[in-house]
Amino acid sequence: MNKSNTLYNGDIAIVASTGSSELIGKAALAKHDYPDTQIGAFMKIIRPKLPELSDYLGIIFQSDLYRSHIKDVAKGTNINNIKSSYLTEFVIHVPPLKEQYRIVRRIYELFSVVDIISDSVDDSK
Repeated sequence: MNKSNTLYNGDIAIVASTGSSELIGKAALAKHDYPDTQIGAFMKIIRPKLPELSDYLGIIFQSDLYRSHIKDVAKGTNINNIKSSYLTEFVIHVPPLKEQYRIVRRIYELFSVVDIISDSVDDSK
């Protein structure tokens, strides 16, 4: 098994090759290890060197700023592809760790409020 293709807690998995302009660059933060799972050729893994950056980076890679960057650079005739340089050239402003934690905590709080509202709307249908 290739450890560099195994998904671990804190990794960010990215759709790197697809015919869909909506799916290209879509990212997800792994919240635990997946030791028996390997990503395929159409995926990329971002593995932060500092694990404490994972939650903040996970949010960044779901932001409109990142999605807009990927849509601008990852164009193909039939298949959209993300080259490694598209990711390494993407500038991420990293605030101090304490501020990252505050940002992440607040965003997660807001997401939970959105989930409650969404569930309430679904229940009323």
